[in-house]
Amino acid sequence: MKKILLFIFLSVFFFCAFSQDYLNGKLTDPQWGAREVLYDRTQNGITSNIFQTVYKVFEENKTQIYSITVTHDRQKGIILLAIKQTTGISKGTTITYDTEEHGLIFTNKGTTDTSFAKPVFYKYLLSFTDAVMDYPVIHAVKTDDGKVIELDPLNKIRLRKQAEAIKKIAPQLALSAKEKPDKATAITENNSGNPFNDYLFQLRDSVYRMSYDFTQRVSEMRNTMSAEISKQFGSRKFVSDERNYAGDKRRGTPDGAGLLIENGNVFQGNFIEGIFAGGLASVNNDLFEYCGEYSFDTMNGFGWLKYKSGSYLLGQFSNGVLQSGTSLWKDKNGEMYFGGFKNNTRCGYGELRNSNGGMYCGEFKDGKLVKGYSREVDPFGYATYSRIESRGKTPVDAAAAEDFFSSVLSAGN
Repeated sequence: MKKILLFIFLSVFFFCAFSQDYLNGKLTDPQWGAREVLYDRTQNGITSNIFQTVYKVFEENKTQIYSITVTHDRQKGIILLAIKQTTGISKGTTITYDTEEHGLIFTNKGTTDTSFAKPVFYKYLLSFTDAVMDYPVIHAVKTDDGKVIELDPLNKIRLRKQAEAIKKIAPQLALSAKEKPDKATAITENNSGNPFNDYLFQLRDSVYRMSYDFTQRVSEMRNTMSAEISKQFGSRKFVSDERNYAGDKRRGTPDGAGLLIENGNVFQGNFIEGIFAGGLASVNNDLFEYCGEYSFDTMNGFGWLKYKSGSYLLGQFSNGVLQSGTSLWKDKNGEMYFGGFKNNTRCGYGELRNSNGGMYCGEFKDGKLVKGYSREVDPFGYATYSRIESRGKTPVDAAAAEDFFSSVLSAGN
């Protein structure tokens, strides 16, 4: 039997179960040229007005080389950008903007310019991931030693939101854009400004925000359990298949408030005659990993259930069934769904893709798309596009539909 430190086990378990996938970035060095790097991105709501995005940049061998923190004070119109190299000290930059004049995308010129010439190395190039301008993301940033780090790429959804912000904040600029349309304006005209599409975009944004809020809540639960383990056991060593308990007992059996660690699983809460009656749990077996509220040997309450296949269910459970929340589901035939989930069925905004290139985006009810757009591909690879409303289909232009799909699917990038 191999002895391990419990806190090491938990760190590895939680990282594997809930860590964010690496994304691809680029690091350009004037002396050595450009090379691919990896990064992850974490977004945190600090207060009602302060929002933060943290990037960790890694070499291909997963060695961290940079940590970049972007803190946005929405009320004051200030963004603090800090770059820290693992071998050096942190360097900071303060970016001030006018909340009444500036849109979503900021450059070193401090304007809403969206014409980014490739040869130009901006000192910083960033925007926001959401239409309410909360969470900042970095597209490019220049370090003090002249290197350029390219992270979250500019895409259609961000250009569309830029045009929406300009239209909302400065109508006269939107009028100028109509006189001389650019790429962003074309996307906006195709996919926004009408009740049907605006309704779908609002649903999408609410689902992405809900998913983010849910993951934050699970993170708080993990931290609560980790803190209680440290409090009760400190740095004590554990045997993996050993039963460890700290808390109230009756006749030598857990009864009352306590903390149980058994076979790598953690249960914190109330016990009745040795049975875990309710509280927080971290459960890991051959089929799935679960973190959240748990009672009487099943998932009851809020939690995150992640299967070994990569699928997950996140939200409110009752007797092991997801009653409401979000889901990322992949089946053996290559079909993948992300979106709202209710009573174990697709419900609310969702994005469904299959292995032959078909796609369905919009509002689901009882597992079926009732309002949105579809791309259906026949066995010969021919695609037909439809707008779906009241369970009926209306053919739509392929270019307009593809712009819509590009916009909604890039929201999570």
